[in-house]
Amino acid sequence: MAGACGSPGDGAGSEGQSLEDFVASAALFDQEYTDDDRRQELEVQEAIAVCMAKEGFEYIPYVPNNDDSGYGAAQTEEEYAQEYGLGVSHYVLNQEFYEERGNDEEESEEGGDAGGGDSLESGQAAAESGPGEDGDASDAEGEAGHSEDDPNHRIWEAMSEDEREAYDEALDGVYPESELDKMTEEEYEALPDDERDAMAEEYEAQMEGWDPGGCQSEVRGKLWDEGTYAAFGEQFGDQLEDTLKEAEADPRIAEIDSEWPKCMSGAGYAFDDEEDAAAHVVGLLEEIGAVSVPAGAEGAWQFEPKPIEAGSDIFKEVEAIFKEEVAIAEASLKCREGAYEIYEAVYKEFEQAFIDNNRAALEQFRKENS
Repeated sequence: MAGACGSPGDGAGSEGQSLEDFVASAALFDQEYTDDDRRQELEVQEAIAVCMAKEGFEYIPYVPNNDDSGYGAAQTEEEYAQEYGLGVSHYVLNQEFYEERGNDEEESEEGGDAGGGDSLESGQAAAESGPGEDGDASDAEGEAGHSEDDPNHRIWEAMSEDEREAYDEALDGVYPESELDKMTEEEYEALPDDERDAMAEEYEAQMEGWDPGGCQSEVRGKLWDEGTYAAFGEQFGDQLEDTLKEAEADPRIAEIDSEWPKCMSGAGYAFDDEEDAAAHVVGLLEEIGAVSVPAGAEGAWQFEPKPIEAGSDIFKEVEAIFKEEVAIAEASLKCREGAYEIYEAVYKEFEQAFIDNNRAALEQFRKENS
C-alpha cells in the first residue's frame, strides 16, 4: 500500500479530483445531496431507463428536488433555522410524525420490526415502506414505490393490473414472500414484540444472498457494490481515517470551533458548542415535563419526548421554548457564517493530498474493480 507522504497545499499533483473518481460516494466532505450527488443519481436514473426500455417499459429519469425532503420546504439555512430551530422542540411538537416515519424505516430495514421509534434518533429517520393499508408491505410509499411528483407514478397508474405487476418486477425485481404481505397495518401493530422480532429474523434469513433482479438492483448494484466498498475500506480505510483526523485538526477548523462560543457570548448565550446549546433546550423541556432524559445519556439528543396534547398548556410552553430555540439557532447560524466554505475547502485539500499520495494504488484499485 502506498503511504501518505505529502500534505495539503504543497502544490503536488493535479487539482479538482475526488475519491468518487475511484469509488462511488467516497468523498471526504460529506454534504447532503450535493450537485455531484444529483449528477450521479441522474446517471443512475438514465441507466435504469435504458434497462427498463429493454424490458419493454417507458421509464423517465427522475431526481427529486433536494428541497422536497418530506420534512418541510425550508430552502436556505436561514429558513431552516426559522422552521426547525435546532431540531429539538420541533421534534417534540411533531413527535407523532417523526415516530411514524421512524417506524416505517425500521420496518423497511428489518423486514417488519418496528422497534421503539421513540427517541429523536429513530424518530428523525425517514423511509417510505411498511405494512400498507391493503396488507402489501411494499405499497406504503405509494404505488410502485414512486412519489406522486415522480412522472413514473403517472405511467404506472395508467397501466392495467397485469401490466403493473410486470412493470414492478422489471423495475424492483422479486423478493421472497413474507407474512407481512398478508397483514394489515392494524394486525401488524397488534403483534407482540417477540413475534415481530421472529418475523424480522425469518425475513433476514430469507434475504441472505437473495438477488431480486430488476433494473434498480442491477444498476445500483454495479455502482454501489458492497464487495468493492469492503475492499476499498480494507486497503485504504486506515489511511483515510488518519486523513480525516488531520483535517479535523487543521488550524482553520480549530479556529472556527474556538470562535463560535465567543461569538455566541456576544449574542447573550453561554454555550461551549452546538451540542451544549441543544442540551440547554432539552433541559428547558425536561423542566416542564415535555421530555425525559434517560440515566447515562451520552449526548443532548438522547431524550424521550412525552405525549402532549395539541393546544394543551404544556404544548403552549413547548411552543414558547421553540421560539427561544429559533433565536439560538439564528444566532448560531450567524456565528458560523462562512464556516461551511472553510470546512469544504479544508476537507477537499486533504482529500486531494490523499489522492496525490496514493494515486498509483487508487488507479490500480479502480482498474481492478471497474
